Amino acid sequence: MSVGLARSLALAFLFACTPHTQTEPQAEAMKVAPMSPSDRTSDIAAPPVIVPLPEPESPTAPGHLEDGHYYVKLRPQQLQEFVEALPMAAEREQALALVSTALGLRLRSIDDLGLERDGVITGTLMRPVAPRIAAVREQIQQIAAAPADDPAAIPPLPPELLRDAAAMTYHNRLHIPVRDPEILLAIVRKQERAGGLCERLPHDACVASDSATILLRRDGGALVVDAFVQLYSYPDVAADDGRVEAATAAMAARPAKLAALASLAGDFALYVHGATIPAIDDIFALGELADTLAVTPSGQRHAIVDARLAEQAALLRLRDTRRLFAGLSISAALDPADVRITMSWEPADLTAAQALEHLFAPAGDSLPGPSRAALCDGALLCWQLPPLPRLSGFDELALGDYASQDRLRPTIAAAGQMGLVVLAVETWPNQLGALERWSLAGGRDAGVARTIFELVGGVRGAGGRIRLGATGEMVHYARLHHQELSLVRSLATVGGATFTDVPVEGLQLPLAAAALGGRMTGYIASEPDEKTGWIIAADHLDGARWLLTQAPRELTTAPTFFLGSDDLAGLLAHFGPASAATLAPWTAGRKLSVIGEFNRARPRVQITLTRAVPGQ
Repeated sequence: MSVGLARSLALAFLFACTPHTQTEPQAEAMKVAPMSPSDRTSDIAAPPVIVPLPEPESPTAPGHLEDGHYYVKLRPQQLQEFVEALPMAAEREQALALVSTALGLRLRSIDDLGLERDGVITGTLMRPVAPRIAAVREQIQQIAAAPADDPAAIPPLPPELLRDAAAMTYHNRLHIPVRDPEILLAIVRKQERAGGLCERLPHDACVASDSATILLRRDGGALVVDAFVQLYSYPDVAADDGRVEAATAAMAARPAKLAALASLAGDFALYVHGATIPAIDDIFALGELADTLAVTPSGQRHAIVDARLAEQAALLRLRDTRRLFAGLSISAALDPADVRITMSWEPADLTAAQALEHLFAPAGDSLPGPSRAALCDGALLCWQLPPLPRLSGFDELALGDYASQDRLRPTIAAAGQMGLVVLAVETWPNQLGALERWSLAGGRDAGVARTIFELVGGVRGAGGRIRLGATGEMVHYARLHHQELSLVRSLATVGGATFTDVPVEGLQLPLAAAALGGRMTGYIASEPDEKTGWIIAADHLDGARWLLTQAPRELTTAPTFFLGSDDLAGLLAHFGPASAATLAPWTAGRKLSVIGEFNRARPRVQITLTRAVPGQ
């Protein structure tokens, strides 16, 4: 067992699987009721006492409405300045030309659109609105259950179903501060597509088609944009009363008061609200079924409906657990000289926030390792980990389908893409609990996993670096106690590798080595106290010698992980995609820092791209 494998497993456990007492969208208020099979039961244990997060006293932004899926904030002036600083002049000019042609004006900057230079655009995207969704569901189920007199025939769908399905929509709201509203209003009026719902809804400018309606209205020093998207549109009912009803109700939605929205910051910010995932999928599933059934022979309709409803039931089961996260926030500060991107998971409640600090706390005290400055000096890439949390703490989250890998794996497979969204936004800690529960079960694979988990939990600090053009260009290490070092030797023997003593001139510590394959060699070194030691993977003995005799040492206590490079352009040139060469003029002279902090109320990952020499 090499330290590289142990490191890879530890990182995979934290990131490869990429809770909520605040009020989730109510089916009555949204007119959306997620489907739930009648035979579905919950085996979730009694939850802990939940302390909700305090609700903001007032709305956080004028464009944020209740029950949205995405919430955005954008400073257009800062975004424009950032894009102008990128080495993409030709591509930028081409994009501006296309947009200018489409809008019928010469667009050079946001000033040409009449936007307020210091204004902040706020918005709510993908609000599920479906006042007739219960009728759609009932009619689809009746069609699926109807006997097929001629299995090959494709009978037309009932007109009522088409009308009710057309009323299902995703509502999007933008609040745009402007210095001159007439510029944007004139652009929209030029489109000359003001049919459909435009005649029946209030607006100062409007464009419409069978699948979308966009309305603009003046609101003091801003324009309010309401866009309604029908993914499954039917031309014959474009201005049906159901669509008017849905749009009218959506435009009167109340402001959002989510605690997570109060923390949105930066020049661009996005919040993904997990509570609306079932309603989003409900509209998508039923609209997709209505569209598909219209061209499906009657003999195949039952199977198609069953398959899609099974996918949705699997999605609901993924959420039927104690969820620690309410959603995911992404924000960016877009100073061309100092770009900072932060991704954080928002706690579902105060109880979850306290649990997160406990679950991700290091499993033990750190042992001294090379300082971060020493690891990263002259390195193309460097990384560092403090003691990791023990996986056993996540067992309390192994509830519902997460209690068994035999149940969880098929549920994830059946839930489709929206299931992956649930895992990434809300429940990836529960998947860690599922891994812990599985490792305690019987069987050879579970036993091996248990051993590896215990080994990873015993790491008291780890790190490494990659340098180019020098002897010993790759070296990685982990600090361990004697018991874990003995376990590594045993696992290596099982894997066919044998550690043998290697005398090294000038090295006082006993050192053993084993070939790992390729250019890498594994080393085990014991400290003089014989209670602690090192496991090292390096491409040359000089790398191990540097770690043990020359590198200055310090305790690594935080953050949960660190990844960095003082040569971002070189890193992308060696390990990035071919397209990265386009950004070489911008990445030259910049350094990268990725910091993960998980043992906190709002676990986060922060990516920073700064100039290696300030002012250049």
